[in-house]
Amino acid sequence: MDKPADKKDPTKVESPKPSFEVEPGLMSLEDLDKVIQENDPEALGNIEVLKDNAELNSQTIELLQIDDIMGDPKRKKSDRFAKLQFKAKLFLRWLKTAGLELALKSWVQSKEKSKLLNEKRQKLQKQVGGWSKKEKALFASMVLMTVVTGAFFYYAFIKKAFYYDSELFMGSLIPMASSINDLKETDSFERFYNTIRIPKNIFSLRRMVINIQPSESSGPNPMVAYELSLEANSKEVLVEIKDREGEIIDQVQRALEELSFDELSAPEGRDLVEDKVRTRVNQILTLGKVRFVYIVGVVFKR
Repeated sequence: MDKPADKKDPTKVESPKPSFEVEPGLMSLEDLDKVIQENDPEALGNIEVLKDNAELNSQTIELLQIDDIMGDPKRKKSDRFAKLQFKAKLFLRWLKTAGLELALKSWVQSKEKSKLLNEKRQKLQKQVGGWSKKEKALFASMVLMTVVTGAFFYYAFIKKAFYYDSELFMGSLIPMASSINDLKETDSFERFYNTIRIPKNIFSLRRMVINIQPSESSGPNPMVAYELSLEANSKEVLVEIKDREGEIIDQVQRALEELSFDELSAPEGRDLVEDKVRTRVNQILTLGKVRFVYIVGVVFKR
């Protein structure tokens, strides 16, 4: 005889019902565990490793970090590239935002500056409108002078409009020479000025007697007599020396009477006298210069 349908079999063990009902079309967690266990038995072990990993204790977890924890070697390179790509996108987004903010800020500042300039311009127009004609003319002349000065300095120093391409005076004959040769000590040569090819413009001055300063090796009133010849650089200077001989002798006497007996009688006294006389005479000449001074004769009196 069959058992009643409403009576339960005491030998049959029923599985516990879940505490919640699964909606149609969805899979419960128990079924998901079974599917994972059947297809990939090692997956559950990897999930347990993920639970114990210290990196999961942080507040934010990226999906790429989970793959690294799983130890999938196939995705390491692609994950690095994806990280770099993600960071690059974030940087470009930040750059775009910062650029827009900067442009907006610059635009606002330009608007404010233009507003201030308009206010100043209107204020200046009101002030200028109350000026007299004399004040307006003075202001216009100052503006014109400023513009002309600025233009002059611009063309003079920046454009260099007033500079010459070449020097006005020739400082050396080297650029004009066809060849340059070095002079050796063993070669024979003649001086440029003291040569027989150039006529000498020499004028001999009258004998001069000069009272000089006393020194230890002289008496209280030492004297010296000189006979000097002057070589000029042109005939015009020679004529000027001849016409102004008295003035030149007076200047020479004034230059030499400042020296002492020991200075003039020393071996270097001749060079000292020649330099003094040439300098003093060239100071008063107008048509040229004296190139050399020759001491023809000298007599000392202690």
